[in-house]
Amino acid sequence: MIEVNLFGGNPEMHSEIITIIAELRRRSDVVINFTTTGRRLMRDHSFAEQIMETPPDIIALSADDFEDAEQIYRLHTMPLEALYTEWKSIPWTHGQRQKAIEAIYTARLLAGKAQPAVLFNLVIHSANVNRVVSIVTALAESFPGCRINPFPSQTAFMYQPGDMGDLASFERIVDWMIAAHHDQTLPVTRRLHYWLALKAACQVNRSNPSMLADAVGGAPFWQCYKSFGANRYLQIGKSSGTHHKTIGGGHLGCFWNDETITRSDVQVWDMTSREVTDFLREGATALAANSSKACPGCAFPRLLFDVLSTEAGLANDLIPAYLKLRQSHVGY
Repeated sequence: MIEVNLFGGNPEMHSEIITIIAELRRRSDVVINFTTTGRRLMRDHSFAEQIMETPPDIIALSADDFEDAEQIYRLHTMPLEALYTEWKSIPWTHGQRQKAIEAIYTARLLAGKAQPAVLFNLVIHSANVNRVVSIVTALAESFPGCRINPFPSQTAFMYQPGDMGDLASFERIVDWMIAAHHDQTLPVTRRLHYWLALKAACQVNRSNPSMLADAVGGAPFWQCYKSFGANRYLQIGKSSGTHHKTIGGGHLGCFWNDETITRSDVQVWDMTSREVTDFLREGATALAANSSKACPGCAFPRLLFDVLSTEAGLANDLIPAYLKLRQSHVGY
């Protein structure tokens, strides 16, 4: 299967997004993930109806900004009209508070439907690190059948230090997520290899909090360009530097950091399949080798999407601890 993630920014703002989803839906070998805040689904009933006519497989919503579990329970019990009224009462300058209501509204709108499934992306950051477990529990109880995808906030790709805050609490989340893979009742995304790599980072850097914070934020943790096999998640996004002002998207590279491996000389629709393959096999590594400002790394689970990708790009100092954890939890 080919898994296509439509994300941004917010892809619901794209004027052709319904057509894009419908054309992808015509293929039988494609799984479509649509990442959105849910704002347009909440405000535009005709758009919501069109989405439901040709639905993606998964709608991914943001769970980053819930204050606590009690807020989720409260919003979940409100009628949709009351949710919309509360959303309108929030000043536009408080976009994160608006996103929390948009996520609940959209999840409520989709509740009970076979398609699309609901996934909550939950960025773990210094303001919620002590409440992540209760937030996951509240989402699971409020929206049966949903999936929840927690991962730490990322800073390294922006050349900034880690800022997780309470690292002891974060490691407890890592342990909880590892244990969750042995409990089928917890609806978290299944990425045991990813959480074992984060546990390795905690073990190796426990005596040095600043290094641990940096590793959790992506550096040194994992680099897509480190070796063959790591860069297997194809990203199509903007061009690098100022080129996007004259040459809009369609460039292979990194969606978040455009200074290291982004090819701004050609757009993907002008490339042959061999050229795309060569970019994944060795082109990105060659670009990074010649970069004056190579990306320090990241810990985005989307990029570390399977065992091969994770292990091919994992930082060298984490590998021994990771292999011991893999042996302990997986048996090889």
